[in-house]
Amino acid sequence: MSVEGISRSASKRKREVSRESTTLPENSSSTKSKMAESDISIPDLARKMDKLLEVCATKKQVDSISDQLSILEDSLDNLRGLVDCNTAELDILKPTVEQLQTRVDRLESDIVDLKCRSMRDNIIIHGIAQESPTEDCTSLALTFLQTKLEIKDKIPIDRAHRLGRIRTPSEHDKDKGRPRPIILKLHQFQDKITILSKVGKLKGTGFFVSEQFPPEIVNKRRLLLPVLREAKVAGKKVRLVKDKLYINDKLYQPK
Repeated sequence: MSVEGISRSASKRKREVSRESTTLPENSSSTKSKMAESDISIPDLARKMDKLLEVCATKKQVDSISDQLSILEDSLDNLRGLVDCNTAELDILKPTVEQLQTRVDRLESDIVDLKCRSMRDNIIIHGIAQESPTEDCTSLALTFLQTKLEIKDKIPIDRAHRLGRIRTPSEHDKDKGRPRPIILKLHQFQDKITILSKVGKLKGTGFFVSEQFPPEIVNKRRLLLPVLREAKVAGKKVRLVKDKLYINDKLYQPK
């Protein structure tokens, strides 16, 4: 190579180095500017990271709740299956239960009817004073029938006794000194009809005579008494036969 060529090559290289030295500060300034921008966005980046973590935590909770709901839905489906099975069994058993209830009602009615039949010849006398623990209730009842009801014929009595247990002095005072009633088991039903036909003579005496009924009938009669009294005040014809009330010869049907 000639000296002139070497000189031109050196001059070219010098100019390139000069241009590189001139552009270097520009690149350095750009890098610093980018670093400054990066420093400014760090808080925003931290906030975004926090929000991202919250979203992740929320997603985990939602997933957990979703899993629990799935378990509950499965349990609910199982329960529905059990309920359906039980409902089907109840539907099968329902006619049987109704039949049994009908039989029970019939048996209860038959028992009450038997009780009424066993008490058919019984009457209860209220108001006879108690003389002594060893009193003769049969004699007291016969005297009552002859003197208060004016029944001269001697009515045969199978049994007679006081109802209830002997009261203590405090119970006697609480009951206002009312004596325990005497129940009579008559020998003939016709004698009961005779006695009941004369109970009007006891009005205003403090004595009264009633039929004996089982508790089931007594409770029903007690509910009918206000209706009976109201019908009497209205001048209507009333009859109370066991647990049936007849007003003007028509059976009263409670509402």
